Amino acid sequence: MPSIRIRKIKSILKGIFCTVLSAAVSVGVFGIFGKQIAGSAYDYTFGEIEVDVSDFRPGSDEKAAGSVVSSDRQELIDQVLSVISDGGDSGQLEASQLGNVTTDTPQVTDNPDAIVVNLSALSGKYKDYGGTSLINNTDYDVTSLLYADYTPPQPNKEDPYILIYHTHTSEEYYGGGTVVDVGNAMAQEFERLGYKTIHLTEVYDKEQFSGAYSRSIVGVQEMLEKYPSIQLCFDVHRDAITTQSGDSYRPLTQIDGKNTAQVMLVCGTDAKGLSHPNWRENFKFALDISRTMGQNYGALSRPVNLRGDRFNTHVTNYTVLMEVGSVANTLEEAQNAALYTARAVIDTIE
Repeated sequence: MPSIRIRKIKSILKGIFCTVLSAAVSVGVFGIFGKQIAGSAYDYTFGEIEVDVSDFRPGSDEKAAGSVVSSDRQELIDQVLSVISDGGDSGQLEASQLGNVTTDTPQVTDNPDAIVVNLSALSGKYKDYGGTSLINNTDYDVTSLLYADYTPPQPNKEDPYILIYHTHTSEEYYGGGTVVDVGNAMAQEFERLGYKTIHLTEVYDKEQFSGAYSRSIVGVQEMLEKYPSIQLCFDVHRDAITTQSGDSYRPLTQIDGKNTAQVMLVCGTDAKGLSHPNWRENFKFALDISRTMGQNYGALSRPVNLRGDRFNTHVTNYTVLMEVGSVANTLEEAQNAALYTARAVIDTIE
């Protein structure tokens, strides 16, 4: 009998040890990789695949009624955002936020299963650097670049000046419509503002999602050879911020009384070995655009995202990947974002 009890005690202790060890390993793994994949499900770290993130707390799977974030859910979101924003560089300094910017999350009645959330650079959930914020997924210390002077692009209204394309051309929005429709809206606004714009609508991800960047760069280089006057290149995507439990996040703000998707500017680097000698110029340009978006349109811009992948952003000194809304946003919200983003870009260069 005593030996049986001893075996039971050993079994219980072994179970406790395994549970603690498993939890420790999970925390360690998340600590290593969490900063790489959190915040956006787009192409994170593991190549051209979408990674489900954000739901780090077991249980509590309830949806927020009417797409308004519940207090428990908002607490979870804040916890996630605190992890995301903790990837900054050593020695970075806090900067005061801009004045009276409204960052309240608007309420919506469609797509009730999506969780409306404010992911703005000015939401107070991130470190602020003179009107924008940064999620740094690299080991580069970019402190000196945050306020560095740079040579802005010289405006040119005589020749083709802007190129818009879509590496993941098939990305869709809630209720229909794709990033091509968003690119059309952006291109039309650039044209209205006096800048000749080339919009590539070729589908690069139809046959296979993997390898789309290898295919899209061919089209981009052809356009740059045909129109050497092009300075600004924008690869327009839409994000996919989802959780393993199936929750989908809808980054949303309101501008001029219109529900508008929030936009994340993504900057590639040479951190993973591909040549990108001009990434710092692209990065400073993106920071400048994001600050203009904040100054003119409040919560339009999400934090600028600096990545180890190159994402074909090496083609000019003014090339940026744009995540316009998420899969939970409507096409109208994304097109509204495209208009305001185009205006912010032009206000930045003029």
